[in-house]
Amino acid sequence: MRWSLFVHRPNPYQGDRLHVEAVLRSEDVLSPGQYPARLLIDGPNGTVWEKEFEVAIPPYGAGQQETEQVVFPGCREWVVGDFPEGAYEAHVLFLEGGDAWASELFQLAQSSVDSPTLA
Repeated sequence: MRWSLFVHRPNPYQGDRLHVEAVLRSEDVLSPGQYPARLLIDGPNGTVWEKEFEVAIPPYGAGQQETEQVVFPGCREWVVGDFPEGAYEAHVLFLEGGDAWASELFQLAQSSVDSPTLA
């Protein structure tokens, strides 16, 4: 059992939208049920974003002792990088029932484009 975690803009600028996605691979490690988890982003000054969600492991088919499915959707979010420039790390982990986690490092750079001013 393991999480796959993706930050689809590995070198973003401040204000960019980051697509953060967590997917669980479990080959019959977890029994059918709902498993609470958390996806969060930590930076130089602590946690800047977090979301709790549940991973659903469906019931087995009639007469089966396992599921044919091995990849389970976790969480997909768009996060606006409106936090200070610096090194960040996205994390995903179970809150109950599972023992897997993953992390992904990325750097948020200061925007090189000046915002237009309104007169």
